[in-house]
Amino acid sequence: MLARYGEKLAVVVSLIAIAVLLLITNWFFHGVYWKGWMANFHQQKRRIIGGSAGQWLGLVVLGFTSIYREGFETVLFLQALVLESGAGAVLAVVRPLRDRRGRAALRRAAGHGLESAAAFHLLAPSTSAPLR
Repeated sequence: MLARYGEKLAVVVSLIAIAVLLLITNWFFHGVYWKGWMANFHQQKRRIIGGSAGQWLGLVVLGFTSIYREGFETVLFLQALVLESGAGAVLAVVRPLRDRRGRAALRRAAGHGLESAAAFHLLAPSTSAPLR
């Protein structure tokens, strides 16, 4: 069954083997450098995120990156659909989702505002969550 993919399969397995060997060699020879670099990184991280402003900055960056990632995935998904079946098929599905009066964006903004207010209400009283 795999005979027809013989050369391609050999290339893939060889590349995986090279990657594993490089990873092991790097771990073996540079373990001390890596540990020192990580210790320095964690020390700088503690210094930067030490106060409440750092926690808010971390929360904002996390929120931005998660929303950006979801948007990017959606764009890639829709682009693949457009390339596969054409823009007409995608628009036929997306257009009915819009409100005929153009109020969908206003509703989404209000929904996001309510979500943000609820999150602030839940997270503002306590700066750290109890572990027990």
